[in-house]
Amino acid sequence: PTPTPTPTPTPTPTPSSNLTTSKVLTAITVRPAAVTLDVGETQRFTGEAYDQNHHRMLDIDFQWMSSNETVGTIDDAGFFTALCAGGTLILAENETATGVADVAVSGMIPAPALTETVSADVTSNPSTTPARSPPPSPSTTPAPVQTSTPVPAPSVQGFEALSAIGGLLAIAYMIKWRK
Repeated sequence: PTPTPTPTPTPTPTPSSNLTTSKVLTAITVRPAAVTLDVGETQRFTGEAYDQNHHRMLDIDFQWMSSNETVGTIDDAGFFTALCAGGTLILAENETATGVADVAVSGMIPAPALTETVSADVTSNPSTTPARSPPPSPSTTPAPVQTSTPVPAPSVQGFEALSAIGGLLAIAYMIKWRK
């Protein structure tokens, strides 16, 4: 006689195996995690969202905030603008999670762009030979009495004009950066 095979039971699905686990946002990573900027500079921050199983989640919107808006502000797209020296935290939030980045702002003002120019109204002589100054006209006012040793005038022709131009450029630069 041949033995009768024993039937193999069919597994019955358990209720938990039929359910699909939904993803839950549990962590946000902000990049860059730390940055140092000068006053006036900007930095773009990005956020990455992760679920409870550490899988990246796409299409998650973040609400961006700066913990110290005196130091800098951040817009809805993640662009931070440094306003004054100090430190602040950048927060990327969603309903269930928050990510953080650190920002340090120095008081240095960034150097002007190389494309900027300072102009001054200066009359130039297109001639290649140096212009001759007319002799001074006689004065009818008495010369002041000098009590110290006189400083000799520079003997290079055009020195006064160059000094004036340099002074004007220095003043224009100072006025521009004080605005």
